[in-house]
Amino acid sequence: MKSHNSSGLHAWHSILKGRDVLLKGARWRVGCGEAISIWNDAWLPSLEHPQIRSNIVPGFEDGKVSDLINPFTRQWDLNLVHGLLSPEEAVLVISIPLSGTPVEDKIIWPFTPSGNYYVKSGSKFLANLTSMLAPTGNPQ
Repeated sequence: MKSHNSSGLHAWHSILKGRDVLLKGARWRVGCGEAISIWNDAWLPSLEHPQIRSNIVPGFEDGKVSDLINPFTRQWDLNLVHGLLSPEEAVLVISIPLSGTPVEDKIIWPFTPSGNYYVKSGSKFLANLTSMLAPTGNPQ
């Protein structure tokens, strides 16, 4: 029979593992962009490369995604997006639809249609991540 202490420890380890999965897989859904760092957060609509990889531009170190949005038209500032990011990243950014009214940024789980996290989808994500990181080739 398990002691109360060991079952509590197992539950705690499970919670920490679940948190790690969420941190690796969760993405930001752009609303107004004020909560999202251009350079440090996962917000691009790409499962493989959700973070900006372009070099940080001096003067924009603390830039938020909202800085890339024209506040009057609520559209992407195309000159700024193309000026700060690689062509591939700029295309991804411009593909993100923006609301005509300010909407709160939201953290989502992009591996389910609803955007909600489920343990099964987290396990599948981890399995895919592990297989992507595994060395290729046959050991000799």
